[in-house]
Amino acid sequence: MKPKTPVWKRSLIRQILAGNLLLVSATVICLTCMFIVAQRAELRQQLEIRSAALAKFLAGQSEFALLVEDSEDLQRLATSVLSADDVLYVRILNARGDVLAEASHASAPVPALPVAANVTTGICESGAGGDGSGRAGFIDSCQPVMSANSGGPVDWRAAKPSMLGLVQLGLSTESQAALIRRSLINALSVAVLALALVVTFQYLLQVRLLRPLRSLIRYTKLVGEGDFRADAPVAEHDEVGQVTMAFNEMVAQIRERDAELRGHREHLEEEVAERTADLLEANERLTAAKDQAEAANRAKSAFLANMSHELRTPLNAVIGYSEMLEEEAQERGQGDLVPDLRKIQASARHLLALINDVLDLSKIEAGRLELRPEVFAIGDMIRDTMMTVEPLAAKNGNTLVVRRDESATLMYADVIRFRQSLLNLLSNACKFTKKGTVTLEVDRDSEDWLVWRVRDTGIGIAPENQTKLFQSFSQVDSSYSRRYEGSGLGLAISRKLCQMMGGDIQVESEVGAGSTFTIRVPVTALPDSSPPASRDSERREAHPDGQTAAG
Repeated sequence: MKPKTPVWKRSLIRQILAGNLLLVSATVICLTCMFIVAQRAELRQQLEIRSAALAKFLAGQSEFALLVEDSEDLQRLATSVLSADDVLYVRILNARGDVLAEASHASAPVPALPVAANVTTGICESGAGGDGSGRAGFIDSCQPVMSANSGGPVDWRAAKPSMLGLVQLGLSTESQAALIRRSLINALSVAVLALALVVTFQYLLQVRLLRPLRSLIRYTKLVGEGDFRADAPVAEHDEVGQVTMAFNEMVAQIRERDAELRGHREHLEEEVAERTADLLEANERLTAAKDQAEAANRAKSAFLANMSHELRTPLNAVIGYSEMLEEEAQERGQGDLVPDLRKIQASARHLLALINDVLDLSKIEAGRLELRPEVFAIGDMIRDTMMTVEPLAAKNGNTLVVRRDESATLMYADVIRFRQSLLNLLSNACKFTKKGTVTLEVDRDSEDWLVWRVRDTGIGIAPENQTKLFQSFSQVDSSYSRRYEGSGLGLAISRKLCQMMGGDIQVESEVGAGSTFTIRVPVTALPDSSPPASRDSERREAHPDGQTAAG
């Protein structure tokens, strides 16, 4: 169990006041002791001075009697001096050390003859009662009686002829002790009175300081319990009063905020209800829009699925009949019709490629494009692809270069879709390069990855336009759509196909220096989880003649 804390330790002000009280008490006690010690020393000094004065007086009065050794006169002098209240004993000796006169009170101790005396002070011995009975102390004064003035210490036993004798006088210290006792009583009375005044002052100060603090603490507890109605009273404009006023300002701000919160709480349910209704309405609108979008998407997919044959069949017929007409015109010698027929074939093939790209993109976005991986020879696939690209390269006067790592021999992937992606990159490189070099590099990055790089020395792509390359229906600059053919779908489709095979396409380019497109795919390019196509024949009919729309 935790020990209970004393009451005075719970209050900082009480601790300060208690410390001040102890300090003042110690100061008063020390001053009282110092006063008593100083008073005692002063009284003793006065007593010693009086004792020496009496001894000198008696020595002067007994000089003639000592000279003639008149014992009766000396005894009379000793008895007369003894009549004083504080004189305990008187002794007069001649130069030889014989006692010529002696008088004392019955209770007074008479010390032995002194061995030496100090003429300057005349003090021989001092002490308490000689028999140890606890009687009052005394001061013993010795004064030599000289026939002529002489100075310095004198040994009366080896006195010169100028020394007549010695006067020994004992003075009681009882009066000194009584004065010291009275001084002690007075000092203690003053000290007790001072301490009482200090305690009273400290108590009043404590009450004055603690009353407003206790009031502030009481109001603080009320605020802590949530009662902000009243303010703490300000008694004085001192430090405690300033703290109280600051506390009242804080409580006023809390009261205002609490009122605002109560107002918000009262209207909160209405606002929640209104916003809930708005959210429900918005959710209904979103659900309806979602249903409409899904319906539109289903309609688009159904339209594309239904129209795939309807669009391709007449185009294939146009291409076929134009080829037949070209052959017949050559047989009949109507060569002037051949260029026009070839333009018809080129336009039809280009339109067929655009239709194929749109259909492929729609299937990819709908998740209906299925990959058919198989093992194929990389060299054969490259050879077929380069044969397709050669006319495009020759059209712009470009040179095709192939570099293949000997270890890159076989690959497991959808050969048609991978060839489509590679053909898009090579077609773009030939299209945007004039009288330059288009290079295909195939390297094995590791045992499990292949890296295909298509480099060209064409116009290059600015850094701010590289982010647009793989967006559908987008080209780096609208001016290119007039200068170069393309729908802006080739790179978008190629990247999506590579990602479906577990890889990706990256680009590095510099304006005026050319571009490098890098395909990084696994050697075993398994398809990701995508729903199967509705009809495999649609997939195989995507590019019946190997054409593609370069984006």
